[in-house]
Amino acid sequence: MGYSTHFFNNIGFLLTDLPKDIFDTVKQECLDVYANPELQTKANHTLAGAIDTEYFLTTSKTQLEPYLAWLVNEYDRHFHYTHTVDNTWRTGDHWEFQIDSLWANYQRKHEFNPVHNHDGTMSFVIWVQIPYDLETEFAQSREHNDYPKTTSCFQFIVPNTMGQLYNHTIAVDKSYEGKIMLFPSKMMHTVYPFYTSDDVRISVSGNVKKLTVK
Repeated sequence: MGYSTHFFNNIGFLLTDLPKDIFDTVKQECLDVYANPELQTKANHTLAGAIDTEYFLTTSKTQLEPYLAWLVNEYDRHFHYTHTVDNTWRTGDHWEFQIDSLWANYQRKHEFNPVHNHDGTMSFVIWVQIPYDLETEFAQSREHNDYPKTTSCFQFIVPNTMGQLYNHTIAVDKSYEGKIMLFPSKMMHTVYPFYTSDDVRISVSGNVKKLTVK
């Protein structure tokens, strides 16, 4: 007896290496901002994180914006998402994507981002510096069970086709330095604390908004 298997469509995320020239610009701004905090604009009051040091970025935006516009269009090519979240699906409408906000997170051990989502149409994270070894983190994890470890990880909390929530965990290690991940802004996610390093974990996050062009 034969049968065929069918899956419901769902949306996901894109993960890729940020072009080196853009990453170098982003990383240098992050280091400059961290070295001169008195000259920066703090972002904490607009963010959900239990993180003391978060600042808005400005100089990276020029290089990042056209790349992110391309990446969002690539996302749409696979998931057909952004035209469904507003009225720009109408025939004849044109739109463009712009960075709405851009900030750097300087996360120290024990700090974390609780479950949250973002403003805008699409959001992204760029991993700049991972100061710990993932296996060491897992080895000393306080999670004394057989479930997959979440210590120091990035995690999505998303519904399945039955409407139930489940966790999609991304074990971010040093190999993620220079990578960018793009996902819908309303997708719930969290970042767990790390414990084994006194250095900072640096990531850059931001939101992309969709503007209708007449």
